[in-house]
Amino acid sequence: ICQWMNAENFRGANKYTDRGSGLHRCASSRKPINRGEPTGSNVRYVADGTENAVTEVRLEMQMRAFRHPQQALRRFQEYVSSLTSKALSADLPEEASKALMAGTTGEWPLAGRTIKLERVQDHGSSYDFYFRIH
Repeated sequence: ICQWMNAENFRGANKYTDRGSGLHRCASSRKPINRGEPTGSNVRYVADGTENAVTEVRLEMQMRAFRHPQQALRRFQEYVSSLTSKALSADLPEEASKALMAGTTGEWPLAGRTIKLERVQDHGSSYDFYFRIH
């Protein structure tokens, strides 16, 4: 699953490596997703787990799009849909897609796993938005 980062032009560590205490991870550097804002939004990819299995995959978006948030959310949705297809061989449910575009949280069962949208570090128009598969 770490190779997905390369296909989507994410840069960073694409090897699943031991980070100590039994935690294994691959993670990308932050990738800009909307230009033209004073402090643009960005996204990064993370896969965590044990030596033998990935237990959680997530996309972390730092929303910093004050003038055009829908543009940043639309790009984030493209990454989320691609990851969902790659990791679960399933389409993103319509309810999850609508929640993502509204910038709201939620949780849905999908392909024997749980997908979750989580809004964290919320400061109004500036927040972090996580998409998790676990």
